[in-house]
Parts: sequence; structure tokens; C-alpha cells
Amino acid sequence: MGALGAVHAGLLTALAAVAVPILIHFFYRRRARILRFSAMRFVLLSHKKVARKLLLKEYLLLFLRCLLVALLALIVARPLLSRAVRGLHLGDQPAAVAIVLDNSYSMLRRDRDRDLFSRAKKQAEELLDQLNRLDRAALLLTASEEESPLTGSREELQKFLDQAEVSYGPSRPLYALRRAGQLLKAAPEEIHRIVMLTDLQRTGFDRPESYVAGESLPPVSVVDVTSGEALPANLAVGELELLASAHDREEALALKCQVHNFSDQAQDRVLVQVELGEENVGQGFVNLGPGAVEQKEFYLHPEKRGQVEGTVSVLAGDALSADDRAFFHLSGGGQVRALVVDGEPKTLFYESETFFLDQALNPRLYARSRVEPTTVTPAELLTQPLADYQVLVLANVEKLPEKTVAEIKRFVREGGGLLFTLGDQVNADFYDRLFGDLLPRELRGIASPYGGHQLNGGGHHLNGVPNKGEIRVMHLDSLFAPGAALGERHPILGVFRGPDEGDLALANFFTYFVLQQEVAPQSRVILRLTDGSPILVEKEFGRGKVILFASSADRAWNDLCIRPTFLPLFQQTVQYLAGALFGGDPGGMTAGQEIRIPCPPGKAGAVVVNPLARAEALPAVQDRGLNTVRLADTDQPGFYYLRWADRLPEGTPSAFSAGEADQVLVINLDLRESNLAKISESELKALVPAVGVEVAAGEAGFIRAAGDQVRRSELASTLLFILALAAALELVLLRKG
Repeated sequence: MGALGAVHAGLLTALAAVAVPILIHFFYRRRARILRFSAMRFVLLSHKKVARKLLLKEYLLLFLRCLLVALLALIVARPLLSRAVRGLHLGDQPAAVAIVLDNSYSMLRRDRDRDLFSRAKKQAEELLDQLNRLDRAALLLTASEEESPLTGSREELQKFLDQAEVSYGPSRPLYALRRAGQLLKAAPEEIHRIVMLTDLQRTGFDRPESYVAGESLPPVSVVDVTSGEALPANLAVGELELLASAHDREEALALKCQVHNFSDQAQDRVLVQVELGEENVGQGFVNLGPGAVEQKEFYLHPEKRGQVEGTVSVLAGDALSADDRAFFHLSGGGQVRALVVDGEPKTLFYESETFFLDQALNPRLYARSRVEPTTVTPAELLTQPLADYQVLVLANVEKLPEKTVAEIKRFVREGGGLLFTLGDQVNADFYDRLFGDLLPRELRGIASPYGGHQLNGGGHHLNGVPNKGEIRVMHLDSLFAPGAALGERHPILGVFRGPDEGDLALANFFTYFVLQQEVAPQSRVILRLTDGSPILVEKEFGRGKVILFASSADRAWNDLCIRPTFLPLFQQTVQYLAGALFGGDPGGMTAGQEIRIPCPPGKAGAVVVNPLARAEALPAVQDRGLNTVRLADTDQPGFYYLRWADRLPEGTPSAFSAGEADQVLVINLDLRESNLAKISESELKALVPAVGVEVAAGEAGFIRAAGDQVRRSELASTLLFILALAAALELVLLRKG
């Protein structure tokens, strides 16, 4: 509550002059002598009708004249409005103040009438209002690590404060305090002070700072901007996992999501919902004990081929909504038309080269397949329009006309997929000359592993002419051996998550083609044999892909085709070549994390559009001998669209739509900020080496930490405006009279 005063209080006695207009009004008021005559009767009747209006105007004029006199007296006395406000008690000497503002996403939690970040910004404004003309201040943010310079410009500080936003990256409040101390250390002012406005969320202080010996901060006031009430319940969607699966005899993706309860109270029947695009595709309930984490599983059947954005949400209506959903991205789906060329067709279909391959691509009796194979002979291939298919399979094809090979290259270059499977019809030198750079690697001859002495000295006998010796069967290198890098596996192998779901290493390989070793890698090895020989190799060709299987697709050179793993391996391979392989990004990367993305050959970099539709150009840089682009600005959770560029645009690039992106990156929250538990005062003081650390809690705590000061505001300018307004109104009334 404010109190009135005046600079020249003695001059307030001039208010007595308000009586002057009243005295003048009554002094000049004359009582007329009444003379009655008939001619005035009609005038008197009219006068009675307007008498009340005239009387009201006279009293209004009297009030305005009294007000003018009173205002003149007040303006001369210079009145003051005094009120107690929150201040810093910096004294009369120039001071340097650093205000540290917590902008972590836990500050978005609603507390009473507003979110904590808005409350902290309002309190920061009130602190800035208390700075004197010679004081300087700086503003620092804990999560985005932005800061303003130490300045006395109130406008510059206000602009920084207005532009400050919550960051979803990791918060480092202790680092911000240290930055504030280093900023003030160089300031010449005698008085230094740090004020931190925060919710004291514990995990934000879990990143300690290493101070050098003797380093100390000036006095620190840590203000808890919460209301001091009990912490509310907070639920959050955590880690997501996407797994290839089968459901109702159809291919599907199993989506597993974790739901966290960051409170000490049980939460029953929490609704979890999954959306693809804007369509609700699944929902269910979970029961959560105090501090519990539960997993909920959904099966997804994307019907359309292409890119689909998805979200998992908990519909809880808790105080912190920022962590109530997580993002994921799906790709693939749709039907695949494959043209299979049988290089060794037989009268009995089960003796043909492609018998097992046809059954694997379309197992009609056992499951619904998304692959529709059409099998032809090499002669029939010449009349087939390749544009009607997405994948071409050449199974042990001996030779093709050069014109057909040129059409195949154009087909792949424009985005088609090509799969080679080899066999005894294939001649290595002829294939190398015929297909050239279309092959992922050059063929070097047929190898049959033997245990005895070999002509080539490496355990392989080339060209299929064995020496005497015991046969040593090769196997595919196990994906599940100790130390296997599961995280680096090819997407084709995503269905093989464990030995119980199919172990490729059980297949026996007797014969295969040896492939040329590469000095500079141009291809990617998907599978190897146990001796290290590549057996399944991929290469990009234009906008399409080529995969080479260096053995046969029937039982001639291996027994993979009679193993349970044969069907999923070649189903996955053909779908991958068509861009229809079920897959996606479960959003394993978190906000604030720098992402390094390998850059394709010949590209100058990439343009990235973030979830706020802001575009950024990222040049390619050398990183350990590889061309990569680095995406550092990932503070916003959501979808980032990346498009490779032969030449980066000058200036700010234009945004583009999701359909134009070459790659989609998914960023989710780091849930450490979702646990709203607070750090204690003793723990905080142990972490901050300051001259003094004061921790104040709640709204009252802010007043106590900042202190109460008397703020005086002169009212003369306001009164002068009212005086002019009253004078103008009096003039209008006089003219109307």
C-alpha cells in the first residue's frame, strides 16, 4: 500500500484557496425582485423545464474551478507517492549485478496462476527496476547458456529479457553461476551481487563445476520462484523403441513406450495414446505406482508407403505438459512389385534357381506378404517395362544384352532397387565388364573353403578347382556373438534381434564368390562369412541401391534357403531396395545434443528445417577423415528435416516441407528435468563456493531475499495533465453557456 507525501509539504496549505471560487459563486449570486405580469407567463413555463439543467452546469463549473485551484496548489507542492518495493539494497555506490534466470523446461510447470518461467521473468523485471543510474547488470540463462553484456542500459536488458525463451536442452545452473562470477570479477564496481531465479529442480544441479583453488563467487541470493506448495504429480513419456514384428499374420511394427511417474503417489488408469499424423491409431491404460516406470506396447500397421510422423502422449493433465509426449518417425510400408529373373529355369519349378526365392518373397499359404514377385526368364526380361516395378532381382543370370544393362542402370539411377544373386552361371570377368560400376564390388572368382593346403594360401580355392583336403564349411558371422556391434547393424538385419528369433550363423556355405577388396570404401558390407569374406554387400547408384549376394539363392552353394532365416532376410532385402522396409526413428537423440551426420559424396552440406520451421545451412566438414555435417542447434524437441545440397544457398535458406526431405531426425526430451524434486539448501551451499549463499523460498522468499525498499514517484506530471484536461472541459462548458 502506498503513502502520499510532498517535496514542499508546507505549500500544501495553498489548498485552502479552493474556498475562493465557492465564495465568489455565492457572493455574485443575486436574488431577483419578482414582478408578475401576464406577458411573462409562457417564458416562466419554459424556464422551469431547463432550470435543473442550468443548475447542474453551474455546479459542474464550480467543481472544475475548485479542482483547478487544488491542482495548482498540489503541483507547486510536488506530491510524492511512496510504496514498499522489492529491491537489492545495493547502497549508494555503483554496483554490478548478475541475474541468473533458469530457463530449463521444468520452469514451464504451472504454479497457481502462471507458469514459473513467466513469474521468474516478472521478478527479474522488478529487480532491474531497482537499479540506480550508475548501476550495471547482466542477464544469464542456465539452459541455452545465453547472456547479455554487463550494461547500464535498461532498454538493452529489457530486450534480452523479452526475447528469453525456455530451452529444452540440458540445464547447467552451477555453470551459469560460475559464468556470472567471472563476468562480475572483471567489473570495476565496488559492489557485486548475483541473484538466481530458479525452481531449484534437483537434477539441474547434478552437473558440478570444477573451481580452481581460491576461486570464490560474490554474495549469491538463490530465489525459489515456486509458491512453496507441495510438488504436483508429473507424468512423462520416456524412451521409445520400434521393432519389426508380426501381428495377425501381417508385418507390423511393435512400438514400446515407457511411461514415468515422477511423484510419490500412485497414478491409476493413465491413458496413453498413439497418433500417426493426425490419426489416433491406438490407446490404452497403464497403472503407475509411486516413482514407477511402466512399459506399454502397441502394434502399428502403416497402410501407406512413405514418411509418417508419430507421437505418443499421456493424457494426464498434469502441471508440466512439456514432457507429456514423445515423437517418433516411420518410413516404408506399402506393396512392392518385384521382377525376378530366373537365370536357370527348369521344367520342374522346384528345381528352378528362383524356387526358394519365390516362396520367400510371397509365402501365400503362411502369411500376407507385401512383396508381389513376377518371375521371368532372361529372354522375357527384354520385353518387360522396368518402370512397372520397384525392384529387379537377377538370380544367377549368365548374360544380358548391353542395351538391357543400360536400361537396368537407368532404372537404378532413377530410384529402383537391384539385387544380384550369383551361381555357377556367372563368369566373374564377364560380369565385371558387363555391369561395371553397377556392381557393389568387382568379382574375383569362386571360392570353396578347404581345411588342407590351398593354392591361394588363404583357405580358399579359387575357380572351383579343389585340392585334396577336408571341406571346411563357412558360416555367416553371428550377429549375437559377444562383442557384436548390434547398434551398427544394417536395417535389413533389424528383424534378427536375438538367437531365438533366427540366427543366420546356422546356415552352411560351401561355395561363394570372392569380392574385390576396397582401398577407399565405396560399398557397405551387410554380412560376412566367418573368415571375414563379404557375402552381402550394398552400394548406392544414383538415387537407387544395389545389393550383391555373393552366393546362390538355391541349395547349390549353401543351405541358407532351407533355414528359417532365409525368408525374413530376403523379404527385408527386397523391401529395403524398394524403400518400403518398415523402419523408423524412435527419437533416441535428446534436445541439446550435437548430431553428426555422414555427408554423401559430392554434397557441399545440408539444409535443416527445425520444428519451428526455421531453416539453417550446415556445411560439410572433415571429421576423422569423413565428410559430415554437424547439427548443434537441437534445443527444440520434434522433427528436423534434412535435405542434401550440391551447393549451399547464400544467406538464410528457405524452409521446405517434410515431403521434400532426404532424411528426418527425431529429437525428444531428456527426462532428467521431469523429476521436479528440489535440491536442499545445505546441498546447494556445498556446491557453490561463494562469500555467502542465501536461499529464499516462495513468493515471500523473493521479497525477503531482495529486501524491501521505499520507492517514491513524483505525481506532478500526472497532475499537470489532469489540470489541462479540467481547463479544457471548463472552456467547453462556458462556450455552451
